[in-house]
Amino acid sequence: MPSPIYTLPPTGDYGEPAEPLRTQIERGLRGTHLPTVPGTTDEDKQWAYRRSVPTVVLYDEQGLRLYDGITSHAKEYYLFEDELNLLKDHGPEIAEAMGFPTGSYPPAKEWKPARWGDTEVGRYNNGVNGEEGLAAGISRGWDIVELGAGALRKTAHLLTALADALPDQPGETPITYHALDLSLPELDRVLGQMEEGYGAALGGRVSLVGLHGDYNAGIKAVRSGTLSQLSSGPGTPSMSADPGSPASAHLVTPAIEAADLPAIANEDELSLTCDDNPKDKDSKGASPTSPASPAARPLHFLFLGSSLGNFARADAAAFLKQLPMRPGDTLLLGLDGRPPPGRAGRHKVEQAYNDPAGYTRAFEEHGWDVARAHLGLAPDAGVEFVGRYNEALGRHEAYYRAKRGQTIALSDGEVEIAAGELLHIEWSFKYSLAEALALFDTADLTVVESWKAPGSEYRLWLLERPPVRFSEPGPSVPSLAEWHELWAAWDHITAMIPRELLHQKPIDLRHIPLFYLGHIPTFLDIYLTHNGGTPTPPAYFRDMFERGIDPDVDDPTKVHAHSAVPTREADWPNLGEINAFRDAVRARLRARYAAAEIPRTEAGYSAAEFTRTEARALVMAYEHEAMHAETLLYMLLQSPLTRPPTRTPAWCLEQWTGQVGGARFGEIKHSTPSILDVPATRVVLGHDDAEAHDAELGAVGDHEFGWDIEHPATAVDVAPFRAHALPVTNGEYHAWFTREASGTASGKGEAGVIARAPASWIRHEGDWAVRTLYGPVPMAVAAAWPLTASRDELAAFARSRGGRLPTEPELRALWAHPLGPKQAPNAAFRHWHPVPPAPSVRVPAHGEAGEDGRAHSVVHGHNGGVWEWTDTLLTGLPGYMAGKLYPGYSADFFDGKHYVVLGASFATVPRIARRSFRNWYQGNYRYAWAGARVVYDV
Repeated sequence: MPSPIYTLPPTGDYGEPAEPLRTQIERGLRGTHLPTVPGTTDEDKQWAYRRSVPTVVLYDEQGLRLYDGITSHAKEYYLFEDELNLLKDHGPEIAEAMGFPTGSYPPAKEWKPARWGDTEVGRYNNGVNGEEGLAAGISRGWDIVELGAGALRKTAHLLTALADALPDQPGETPITYHALDLSLPELDRVLGQMEEGYGAALGGRVSLVGLHGDYNAGIKAVRSGTLSQLSSGPGTPSMSADPGSPASAHLVTPAIEAADLPAIANEDELSLTCDDNPKDKDSKGASPTSPASPAARPLHFLFLGSSLGNFARADAAAFLKQLPMRPGDTLLLGLDGRPPPGRAGRHKVEQAYNDPAGYTRAFEEHGWDVARAHLGLAPDAGVEFVGRYNEALGRHEAYYRAKRGQTIALSDGEVEIAAGELLHIEWSFKYSLAEALALFDTADLTVVESWKAPGSEYRLWLLERPPVRFSEPGPSVPSLAEWHELWAAWDHITAMIPRELLHQKPIDLRHIPLFYLGHIPTFLDIYLTHNGGTPTPPAYFRDMFERGIDPDVDDPTKVHAHSAVPTREADWPNLGEINAFRDAVRARLRARYAAAEIPRTEAGYSAAEFTRTEARALVMAYEHEAMHAETLLYMLLQSPLTRPPTRTPAWCLEQWTGQVGGARFGEIKHSTPSILDVPATRVVLGHDDAEAHDAELGAVGDHEFGWDIEHPATAVDVAPFRAHALPVTNGEYHAWFTREASGTASGKGEAGVIARAPASWIRHEGDWAVRTLYGPVPMAVAAAWPLTASRDELAAFARSRGGRLPTEPELRALWAHPLGPKQAPNAAFRHWHPVPPAPSVRVPAHGEAGEDGRAHSVVHGHNGGVWEWTDTLLTGLPGYMAGKLYPGYSADFFDGKHYVVLGASFATVPRIARRSFRNWYQGNYRYAWAGARVVYDV
C-alpha cells in the first residue's frame, strides 16, 4: 500500500497566508536603491548586488532531481557524504541519544550518581534511574518529522537504526515518519523507493507519511497537533495547480486548498513550561520530560543537509526557536562548520558548491528558468551561475551574473538588468564551534550529543529544549507563566535529591534538604494569607517551615530568629505530605491569579489586578523561591549523592579542553587587554521602591518591585581605577595556591592542604578537580572557569597580586565601561555550570564585518556565570527603611561580616539578575557561586 501524502495549507512566516511566489520574484528583481556589499574589502565590493531571486525557485520537481544528481555524482560536495557516513556509522548511538530503547530493554542498570562524561545516565534522570522508564514510550510511540526530506537516502539509515532499537511488539506501528517537502511528485517517488528498498527493515516499526508543503506549513501542522491524524486515510491523490501559471506543469508548490487533510486546530501552542492542567502535573510529581498528557507522543525533528545554512544567521536562530518542541522532544540538525582559514579551506568550499562536472551549475541555472516561467517568460540562458566563499562572513555566496543587458517584464512595469550585474540567489553559512553554540543558545536549545565527521568540520547535533527555561520577566508582578517556569525549575532541582539525601546536611550551616521542600510553599502561603484568606493546612507547617537559618560562620550558635525544626528524622513530615501541601499552595496561587484576571481589550488580552501590597508580596515570594533554588543547588553540589541535572555529553569535555588550548594553569592568553582603565564616573545604585508608600500610590502599573536593601536609587561618584578584564580563574588560583597557600599548611599533611582549598574544589584521583553537578571536572578543563570561593580567599589572592577587590560602586562602573563585560549572560540555567569567561572584543573597521557588511565596535565579554564579590560591607543605602512585609530580610545581616555581591550566577533567574539587585554573603562563606576580579588604585 503506498504511503499517504497530505497537502498542507500554505502559510507565511507568522501564520498569515503565504505570499505568491511570483510576488516574491518580482520584489527581488525590482531590487533595492543601494547595493548590498557583502563585506568591507575591495574584493567584497566586486560582489555587490541590488537584486535577488528567492531561493525556493531552485526546489521544484526538476530542481530536486538535479540536486539529487549533485549528491549522487559530485564527490566534491562533501556535505552529503559526510552526513551519510555519520548516519550509517552512528545510527544506533543517535537512536539511543534520542531516547529510543537500546538492545538492553528494559535498562539493565539502575541509576547511579554520574561521573564526568558518563553516557549511561538517562536524560533528565528518566529511563535508567527508574522514575518512568521507556516502556510507556513504546506503547505511546514516536513522531519523526523531517524538514525538507529530499531523496531520503540518508534518512533511510537513521530510520533503520530507530527500527532496530525497538523490540518486537505486536500492535500499532510505534514510529511514524513524516517527510515534509515542496514537491508532491518527488515525495511520491522517494516514499515509494523507501517502501521498496527498506520496507522489510521498517515493517511493523516505522510507518511513512508524506507532508506536501513548505517549512511554515509543516511547522503549523505540528503545532496544531494533527500529526497523529495523518497516519491513516487516503492521503492526497492530486494537487491543486494554479491554472493562471504556465509553470504549474513542472513547478510544484503547496496547493491553496488542502485535500483530505484532517482538520487543523486553531493555533493551540504546545506548552513549553508546564502541563495544560498544571494541577495534575503537580499532584503527579511528573519528571521534567513528561509529555503534556499521557497520550502525547514524543516528537523528533530532522533537519539535515546543512539546510539551516541557507538562512541568515539571525533568521536561523529565529527559525529554530519557533520549532514546537516540548521537553523530551529533540532536533537532529546537520550543520557544516567553517573550514580552516586559508586558500585550501576556501578552495574546498568553492569546489563543493561549483563542482567541475557542472552538476551544481545545472541545478542553480535551472532556478532562473523557473523564475522566468513564473513571470510568463520563456526559458533564456541570459545568466550564468557564479559563486565564492566569503571567509570573513563564513558563508558560500551564490549569484546569477547577467551575460548581457536584458529587459524583464513585470506585472507593473519592467526592470533593466545590466550586463555583468549580479543577482543574489543563495547563501550557505558555515558555523564554527563557537558560532554553533551561540546559535543554539539564542534559539533556546541545548546540546544532547554531537557527532563530527572525520577529516571535516561537518557535524550532526542532537538538540533539545533545556529542561529549565525562563522567558524575559515582565515589568512588575510575575505572570502565572513565570510562576510555572519557576515551579518547573524547582521541581527539576528537587528531583536531583535521592531519598537518602533528604535527611542529610550537605552543608553544616544549612538545614537538611527536606526542610527547603517544605519552606518554599510555606513562605508563599504565609504571604498569600497576609493578603486575605486562611492558611493552607496543616497549620503546624507554618511553625516548622517559616524561616531557615544563616548562622555566623565563625560561631554557628549565633543565628537570627528562625523556625524550630525536629531533631529526629521520625518527627519530620514525610515527602508525600510536603508535596501535597506544595500542590495545594500552588493551586491557591493559581486561583488568586484567575480571580484577578480582568479583560482589557476586545482582542481578549488581560492583566492581573492586585493591590500594591499584594503585588509586592507576590514578587517577594517569587524571588524568595528563586533564591532558594540557587541555594539548594550549591548545597547539593557538596554531596556525591546528588543526581545530575541533565545528561553530560562527551563533546563538552572535548570542547572545554580545547578552549584551554593546552595552556598551563594561569597562563591562558587573550588577544585583548587584560587590564581595563576605568575613568572617574558616576553610577546609580539601587532603584526607587519605597514600600512605605504602597498604600497611597495605588495602581501597580509597570513599577519595578525590589527588596528594602535596594531602595532608594543612590548616585555615587567613583574615582578612576584599573580592573582585570576577567575574573580570577581556577587556573590562576591553583597556581598561586599550590605555590604559596599550601605552604602555610605544612606539618598538617594532605588534610591541611585540602582544608585550605576552596570548597568548590575536590581531590579526585590524586589531583585537584572542580565540583560540578555532574561530578568532578579535571582542573585541566576547569582551569579556564571562574573560581568560586569566599570573599576572604579571593581577597588574599588579590593582595598577592598587589591589588584588591572592587567596591560595589566600582563594580557597577566596570560594567558600565565601554569595554566592560555584560552583567549576566550565563544565567537562568543556560548552562548548569560556569563557562570560561571572555573579555570584551573591539572589532576594528578593517576587521571581520557583520552580515550587513559593517564592522561592529564592541562584542561584550562576560564573567562565565558567577556572582562577583565586592569589598563593600552590607548596609542600607542612604534613606534605607526596613521592609514591613519582611522586616528581617536585610537588617539581620548588618553585622560587619556580610559583603555585597552583584550580578548573577548560572543558576540565577532573570528577574533577580536586574541591575538594582544587591545580594550578600558572609565574607568567609565558601559555598556560594561567587567569584571576583582584581582591581588596582590609580
